[in-house]
Amino acid sequence: MNKSLLIALGVFLAVVVAGMFLLKKPKVEAPSQGMPVPGATNVEEKVVNEDEQKTTEVVVREVTVSGNEYSFNPSSLTFKKGETIRLTFTNVGTTPHDLIIDELGVRTKTISRGKSDTVEFTVEKEGTFTFYCNIANHQSLGMEGEVKVE
Repeated sequence: MNKSLLIALGVFLAVVVAGMFLLKKPKVEAPSQGMPVPGATNVEEKVVNEDEQKTTEVVVREVTVSGNEYSFNPSSLTFKKGETIRLTFTNVGTTPHDLIIDELGVRTKTISRGKSDTVEFTVEKEGTFTFYCNIANHQSLGMEGEVKVE
């Protein structure tokens, strides 16, 4: 190859590489200490209030009641007004049962032997209430209990 052709090719490549470096836009990073960076746009400093980051965690109290012919265990429950309850009713009897607390708007499904149903609710009334099984005459046969809300 011709020596002058090699030199011209070398100069051409040098100009291309130098042009690429000159035309490449520099990367602008956000300031680390609130100092402005020349060429940076739309840089915002956001101060987050720690109180806004805190979330209110609802504590749920787990309560389990079992029912059979013709009683509940336990037969007495105590809740606090404003408390959130997750009530699991399990049928340990041989016939279908449910659990109802009318004044608190609580009603489980009617469940068969060995099954459970869970309802979650927030206690909104104070007082003493009856919970019972609504199937046939189960309540009159003694399948009821007491809920005290303080």
